[in-house]
Amino acid sequence: MRKRYVAPILACIALAAPASAAAHARSSTVALDYRLVLDPATKELPGARVEILDGDRSLRVSARSARVVVLGDLREPMLRIDGSGAWANRASATAAAERLVSSGSGWQRVGGSTYAWHDHRLAPPPYSDERAGPVARFTVPLRVDGRPAAIAGSFVRYRRPHAWPWLAAALAGIAAILWVTRAVPSARAGTTIAAGAVAGVAAVVSLASFGVA
Repeated sequence: MRKRYVAPILACIALAAPASAAAHARSSTVALDYRLVLDPATKELPGARVEILDGDRSLRVSARSARVVVLGDLREPMLRIDGSGAWANRASATAAAERLVSSGSGWQRVGGSTYAWHDHRLAPPPYSDERAGPVARFTVPLRVDGRPAAIAGSFVRYRRPHAWPWLAAALAGIAAILWVTRAVPSARAGTTIAAGAVAGVAAVVSLASFGVA
């Protein structure tokens, strides 16, 4: 084997090994085949805004003009979020299990009027790999200014994308590069630099897109 082929082969082997992606500092995440979609009623809660953080399946609630009380598994008050901040109930078994506070008595301030926490009720239940679309429901009961409400939505599963479009695009790109380097030998250096630049830009765009999403 010629020495000039060793470096490209080693580079291809290194690029063939997939790496896990970090969504944010809390935990690492690999590609998921489902997404959590909130119900329209949850998006229209009066005085409150609810969001789902995909990285570790956390809930984020903003409540500046309302008082939102999140209920636990036993329907006990677990969190209170309003203009004064976020408060966790130390007597709540769910708050202790979620490690929001240590068990005890009274309310402990844990954040501001916008607060995010990991909620086990957002963990997807088992479902068949053959199903696609909404496969299950989730519900987190609330009280908004004393009125019953809920953070509700669906687990929506997506099928694995087909591999052939990516393979076809890769083969087309490789064929184009080989044709240019053979037809115009003087363009080999420029083609190599251009291919490296495109690969670098693609990596940066991929990381930035994942982080923004």
